[in-house]
Amino acid sequence: IRAAAKNHGDVTVVVDPADYAELLTQLTAGEVSADFRKKMAWKAYQHTASYDAQVAEWLWGQVGGGEPAPEMSVPMKLAQSLRYGENPHQAAAFYTDGSLAEFGKGGIATAVQHHGKEMSYNNYLDADAAYSCCCDFKEPTCVIVKHTNPCGVATRDDLLEAYRLAVIAD
Repeated sequence: IRAAAKNHGDVTVVVDPADYAELLTQLTAGEVSADFRKKMAWKAYQHTASYDAQVAEWLWGQVGGGEPAPEMSVPMKLAQSLRYGENPHQAAAFYTDGSLAEFGKGGIATAVQHHGKEMSYNNYLDADAAYSCCCDFKEPTCVIVKHTNPCGVATRDDLLEAYRLAVIAD
């Protein structure tokens, strides 16, 4: 795959079946554009880099003796483009961590938003702060967060009551 990507001036490498239709359209038209070949080469490099990062992580787990890896690459995948960054004039995006250490861990990255406006960068920071705080408790807990700081926390068997108490604490 890497060899084909290196030669993208003359070769088209495809690692994502979602790109087959566009490739067939361009082949039928008689020529695959240089821009399309470059984009496919980028996807190929990303694909192999993510794979290599996961293999390296696994190998370190076999030989590292429980020590932190001296170097690490983390494969990230775009989960969502955000309304804005920390400030409204800034672009932002939310990525999920594809490393083996994070597989199946849950958290904000796997949460489902059921209604409301699309999340912004600051919304994700606050949601992660609330999630992290809740993880410190074994009992049902509600956390009110403002600018990544927990400002109201309550624990009760009844989550509605925990919410009411957390609001009062704020």
